[in-house]
Amino acid sequence: MVESLSSSWKTILQVQSSDPDEAWREYIFRVLLVMMGVTLSGFLLLISVGWIVGIFEPYSVGIMLALNVFLGLSYWMVGQGRWRRARIIPIAIFYLMGVYGSAANGIATNLNIFYVLVIFLTAVLFDRQMQLRMLLLCLIAPVAMELIFDPLEIIHNDDLESMLSSTITLAGLLIGISLLVGFVVERMQAALQKANAYAQELSSEMKERQQAVQALAESEAKYRNIIESIPIGMHMYRLEEDGRLVFSGSNPTADEILGVDNSQFIGKTIEEAFPALVETQIPEMYRWVASDGIGWETEQIDYEDDKIVGAFEVHAFQNSPGRMVAAFLDVTERKQALETQERLVAIMEATSDVVSTANINKKIQYINLSGRQLLRVDENEDVSSISWGMFYPSNSKSIVENEAIPTAIKEGVWS
Repeated sequence: MVESLSSSWKTILQVQSSDPDEAWREYIFRVLLVMMGVTLSGFLLLISVGWIVGIFEPYSVGIMLALNVFLGLSYWMVGQGRWRRARIIPIAIFYLMGVYGSAANGIATNLNIFYVLVIFLTAVLFDRQMQLRMLLLCLIAPVAMELIFDPLEIIHNDDLESMLSSTITLAGLLIGISLLVGFVVERMQAALQKANAYAQELSSEMKERQQAVQALAESEAKYRNIIESIPIGMHMYRLEEDGRLVFSGSNPTADEILGVDNSQFIGKTIEEAFPALVETQIPEMYRWVASDGIGWETEQIDYEDDKIVGAFEVHAFQNSPGRMVAAFLDVTERKQALETQERLVAIMEATSDVVSTANINKKIQYINLSGRQLLRVDENEDVSSISWGMFYPSNSKSIVENEAIPTAIKEGVWS
């Protein structure tokens, strides 16, 4: 029941106007209709009971019934979206009640309050021009009713003076109220315009903030997608105010390279997460990157603990103030290949045999120590200009070029 009444109330007060100035007039009119509907319905019920018990005449019931019918017409017009035309009906009802009071009781009557209501409602629901018109009608009506219903008595001086005095008093009252109400309504409209301007500015600002937040979220999502899909391991750190460098995240490639779940390190300091780095310069270099924003890199870091073993190439950079990223690659295999190459070079340099390498264009690339001594070539001298024919007799050229080299290229060895 309560929900049904609440829904009906919202429906009745639902404003259709898009213009702010019109919208508040429509809202006030809808509220006025509800108030008048409840009031007139109550009066109709009371007067009907009074007529049954003999207190009121039948025409009183008829008047109240007619007023309710006119109000119902207003409800119907508002429902059809014609609230601008419907708003004249409540004003007309109050005006007619004021005219009835003037006709029944003369100029000096308490029912002049209805003229006051007419002026007030006109100022709220219409513009200043309409308010002045209704003010003029409210001033004319009492005098006109007095002249129509009591024309003979006002000929006497006493009655004429009384009528003029009452007319002046009523005119002053209505004009004063009209000016006061007009002033208040203008101030209300000005305040409403300021409120609407502020609301629009606030709405625009909130929209811009929402767009900025959405753009930031999209940017972060793209950044995260790149981080998660890039074939390079990444560790993220944040620098706390007390100088602690705390592990804040990683990408899937980091798990694959290190062979561990890096999420276990989140919230730990770099020294706690990777204890083997304590005796190195890495923690301090990372703090420097996070605080100053200057990049740092190294071609190889050897790391070993009970979970992780390997050699890594590291590039560290700041991704935001107080935060940094360490991007790394596993260079263990490259390190092993270099070590193997170094051992092979050492063997070739130590042997008394001549060892030389050349490309497919027959350009000499390397000659070992024994070969340089044999050819009397200095250690740092360029050997690319030396002909490879110097390493075999001229009568063996056909065998070397047509058999030895093709076989070595194809099978890897020839002897």
